[in-house]
Amino acid sequence: MGRSAGLRPTMTPVASNKLVPATLNCAWIRALLKSWAMKREMLKVCWRAVRCPRFTICQAAKRCWKPLLSLLLLLAFVVRSSGAVVIAWGSGQGTNVPPALTNVAAIAAGSGHCLALLPDGSVAAWGDNSYFQTNVPVDVSNVVAVSAGFYHSLALKSDGSVVAWGRNTHDQSMVPDGLTNVIAIAGGGEHSVALRADGTVVYWGK
Repeated sequence: MGRSAGLRPTMTPVASNKLVPATLNCAWIRALLKSWAMKREMLKVCWRAVRCPRFTICQAAKRCWKPLLSLLLLLAFVVRSSGAVVIAWGSGQGTNVPPALTNVAAIAAGSGHCLALLPDGSVAAWGDNSYFQTNVPVDVSNVVAVSAGFYHSLALKSDGSVVAWGRNTHDQSMVPDGLTNVIAIAGGGEHSVALRADGTVVYWGK
């Protein structure tokens, strides 16, 4: 299926290896609202798929992908280029963005919590704190990237080291000893992943 560049915000890399905040434009908003308006059609199509054995899942998917995409987008976060303000929508404590949060360079969302990377290399966190996933360690500074698992948080520092905190039921927040030269991180449900400069991938957790 085709994909329109106007339907999604973009993150543009710059020379400093930081990210320019995505632009939330009016065309993107109009497209989102238009696909939201199709939800009634989506329900009819899905009901038809259930009632009629000849109406295959593939046919339903072809008819439903736009409204389904809009639902997924409602769980996403967008950083506006004008003032780098975080806008959040959906359900959960993570949508309660701190009002004083501005000049955000990057964001990450977990199951019910969120992280924001600030230009000075510090990290702001808010939302569900059941496993202390929003309690950013005091030694977390010079951060260049953030990521969030379901209930844990990750930060990549400028020296290539990784800091993790939050739920640790499967050692997902226990960074392996000697992990260095990391250039990218990602948090999963109960696991964490790091990409090293030599192209190798390190994985921990479940």
